[in-house]
Amino acid sequence: QIPSPITDRASLDEVNEAIGSAMKRPAGLELTDEAWATIDNEEKNPIGQYTFTYNGGTYTLRAAKDTGDISGVWENGREGDVTAITTENGSLWSRWFDGDMQYSLYAEGAAMDDYTAVRNAMA
Repeated sequence: QIPSPITDRASLDEVNEAIGSAMKRPAGLELTDEAWATIDNEEKNPIGQYTFTYNGGTYTLRAAKDTGDISGVWENGREGDVTAITTENGSLWSRWFDGDMQYSLYAEGAAMDDYTAVRNAMA
């Protein structure tokens, strides 16, 4: 049996310590169902993952010191708002870099205004 590469973490601080990041909780927003984890890959740097719900949308924020795709999004997208790409199933996704850190934010069931508020609250 192959061991799971996902390790649950107790807090965002614990994730940041494990991956050498400064992932932030979106400031000033009422979030629910928060969970934290790291995804280990022997060939790449570990990925931090933070999931939460905001206004009915389910969000996944990932961060890693890696330039490859860390999103876990396996669907085609079409160009949309500058803030995000709308995927073929209507989900929203964006990725950005800050220094040597890459970030990916994916949301299912989220309105563009809510997605934009979450993305802006992490800046």
